[in-house]
Amino acid sequence: MRKYVLYLTLVFCLFIAGFTNREERKPVIFLIGDSTMATKDPARMNPERGWGEVLPGFLSTGIVVENHARNGRSSRSFRDEGRWEQVAGRIREGDYVFIQFGHNDEKAEDPARYSDPEGAFRENLKRYIRETRERGGIPVLFTPIARRVFKDGALTDTHGAWIPAVKAVAEETQTTLIDLNKSTAACWQTAGDSASRSWFVWVAPGTHPFIPEGREDNTHLNLAGARQVARLAVDEIQEKVPALAPYIQYERYDGAKSLSAVVRNSWNKKRTDAPVVVDLREADPGFVVRSAVVTAEGGEEIPCQLDDLDGDRQADELVFVADVPANSRRTFHIRLAERPSERKYPERVYAQMLVSDKKGKHVPVQSVTVPGTSDIYNQMHHHGPAFESELVAYRIYFDQKQTIDIYGKFRKGFELKEAQFYPDDAQLARGFGDDVLRVSGSCGAGTLKGWNREKATHMEPVAARTERIVAYGPVRTVVEVEVSGWQYQGSELNLTHRYLLYAGHRDLTVETFFDEPLREELFCTGVQDIEGSLSYSDHRGLIACWGTDWPVNDTVKYAKETVGLATWIPTRYVREEVKDKPNYLYTLSAPGEKYLRHHTVFTSLKESFGYKTPEAWFAYVREWKEELEHPLEIEVKTEVEADWFRITR
Repeated sequence: MRKYVLYLTLVFCLFIAGFTNREERKPVIFLIGDSTMATKDPARMNPERGWGEVLPGFLSTGIVVENHARNGRSSRSFRDEGRWEQVAGRIREGDYVFIQFGHNDEKAEDPARYSDPEGAFRENLKRYIRETRERGGIPVLFTPIARRVFKDGALTDTHGAWIPAVKAVAEETQTTLIDLNKSTAACWQTAGDSASRSWFVWVAPGTHPFIPEGREDNTHLNLAGARQVARLAVDEIQEKVPALAPYIQYERYDGAKSLSAVVRNSWNKKRTDAPVVVDLREADPGFVVRSAVVTAEGGEEIPCQLDDLDGDRQADELVFVADVPANSRRTFHIRLAERPSERKYPERVYAQMLVSDKKGKHVPVQSVTVPGTSDIYNQMHHHGPAFESELVAYRIYFDQKQTIDIYGKFRKGFELKEAQFYPDDAQLARGFGDDVLRVSGSCGAGTLKGWNREKATHMEPVAARTERIVAYGPVRTVVEVEVSGWQYQGSELNLTHRYLLYAGHRDLTVETFFDEPLREELFCTGVQDIEGSLSYSDHRGLIACWGTDWPVNDTVKYAKETVGLATWIPTRYVREEVKDKPNYLYTLSAPGEKYLRHHTVFTSLKESFGYKTPEAWFAYVREWKEELEHPLEIEVKTEVEADWFRITR
């Protein structure tokens, strides 16, 4: 009797164990197909990726992806090589089989792979569908992704009869169809011939160790392309396969990448609101970054922004500001994602550019381009783009002078949105600031000018001028002035000035980019010689002044203003300290280079938070220069992703 009871107990335990195992088994998605779906060997540094390789990143851990797709396989050869047999033996009730063939079935020159779209190809697909269902599985058909083949700007179909063949089989067998050919073709066409290359294995010679000879491949995807196609697939799966929708979690992957930024301050003083700029092109996330989150060591979230600097609709830089103690370092964790975020950070900078219409209304614009012979100075409200931090505001003239002009404030805060650089009497009575410098024909605060060996000259004649606001905040504003066809010192120069103003800063960084290396062209910049001003120079690139003058031509309504100005040019660009009637200047050049940089800053005596004497101002600008000579050292590292790359081979 004891043996009989023991036997029943053992049978019951085995039954419960088997039942538990069946309960714990997660549903599986089996992928069968070709190279555009297949997983590649990362150890070989192959830049090629398949969309099935990154599919797990869009799914929760409640479902498993087994990617059995292989390069070069057709609906015929996948079965003939015994690969389907391996998959079929593992299918259980409720599992899915994603079927994508066509690329290699089209190869008529290879009888081992070719399948007639009206005959064998259709029969092969039907057989995969039938045998999946016989095992309790759920087949899903995919049309092959589009090749990137353009003719006269239009994408050209290369699959021919194989696409309608897949659709016909789906209809005949009542199988769910995911039309990846349609969605990828629309994606490539929308991006265009040039931009769509970024999703394929286009590698220049000598730039990748796996393909030293280079490659222009319009069929096979790189990592960014694989992610893009996987997203398109998941979008359609969510709609057409409702049972899989609960497993889809865009936020788990969504082109996500984690970075660590180690920020070192080697200066012997604390840095407050120090700019931290991460070049996303060097970080190479492999996808279009649409959102970012930055956290400090203790988990504090740091406001940040993403800036598209070249107008290609992809973020080039991630920017935030941080306090870093003297002679120390801080580590920040950065999470980049392809999915947009609803996060909103407090605005610490602001920018605007307005055009006056016929009715006197001021219409916001982001970019304006005019021929070099056109004068729209007076059609631009505040004469060009204006921008501010809590401390100061600037504007850039839209004319041949391109002068940097300044706006001083009594109190810290934002005024441009309301006052638009021209406060009315009521706003002035409330304590608004105002224009504090009459720049006339000078270089104002750090305007880059030409130099004819006697005086500063304006940028004329030119073929065209463009002024635009590239970034509005919340951490920095980016304003650009582009000049095309400047006839200068025997050269025709095309250049872009970029003006960067950071949160918590009164100083402005001015970068100048040229489309060709400079020769011996000589430029100048500095500060205006305000009438009766005191000046300071270290004779090594720093020039400053302190003076009092009328800020505008109306000497009845407005009082004189006292301001301090300063400009610093890195020593490598400095050629000579010079003076003309309206300016204190340095000449500068950069033979063989395509880049110049300088910095400018100002204060106004009206500031309740500023500098009240020339001595205090000159002491500040000396320390300001020292700070600029000790930039933060920023090291960016990729953090290991924990679980998105979950693939069973």
